[in-house]
Amino acid sequence: MYIKKLLIGICCTVLLIVNPFLVVASPFSEGLDKTVGETGHISASSSIWTPDNLPGAIGKMIGGVLSFLGVIFLILTIYGGFTWMLARGNEQKSEKAKKIIADSIIGLIIVLAAYAITVFIGQINSKI
Repeated sequence: MYIKKLLIGICCTVLLIVNPFLVVASPFSEGLDKTVGETGHISASSSIWTPDNLPGAIGKMIGGVLSFLGVIFLILTIYGGFTWMLARGNEQKSEKAKKIIADSIIGLIIVLAAYAITVFIGQINSKI
């Protein structure tokens, strides 16, 4: 069971890291470049993944991972709430649900703090 969860976690992490490269390298990038150019935004082919903009790319990757983790902790909080609601007076299930909720809220606070620190450091670096 733990191996299955570990493999799913690794696959999700790899997908989060590789996804920006797949979007930029897609065969639709020419049409995207045309559309983006007409709207006045930065071209899709001039990616954030250049050596000149490595800190920005790393910051965006960290932000994406932290957003994903925030969603996971939110889902865990909802799951704990449902578990507690469906415990029906069973003290053991209630305690398990309370522990899930407490752990997920602590995790959510940690992720939000990490995200705030990342945004703060990103804003300081962009002003320098």
